[in-house]
Amino acid sequence: MLPLVACPCCHVRDTIVLRSKSIANPGRVFYKCPNHRVGTNPCQHYYWEDGPDNYFDFLVKNGHISIARTGRSGGISGHSLGDIESEEAEEEEDRGVKVQKICNGVMIDVVKKLDELICLVRMSLFCIVTLLAVMIYVVALK
Repeated sequence: MLPLVACPCCHVRDTIVLRSKSIANPGRVFYKCPNHRVGTNPCQHYYWEDGPDNYFDFLVKNGHISIARTGRSGGISGHSLGDIESEEAEEEEDRGVKVQKICNGVMIDVVKKLDELICLVRMSLFCIVTLLAVMIYVVALK
């Protein structure tokens, strides 16, 4: 396995390795910064494991590993920028679905907590009204 180095773009996060779930590149491995295409100033650190300008070539070019030590050469298969963009679009869609599921779960918990709070307030009001009624009754008897 190749080393997961600090991102050269944002210098904030370490590279992560993922496996493609797209129809165009099923099971294909790629490396990227977790901040890739996130926020207003997204990181551009993204490499396929194979193909031209791959992650291995990036590691060699930046001195993280040497070819003599690994005995490996660059990738042979070519893939276009369109493949990368479609992969990123699918990844964003998957992230959106996950966020929606998390939000739905959180909303269900919030609604349950609000229902519990409403019940607690109703019981408190009942107790206060009952206490006031008893106090008025006691005062009226005197």
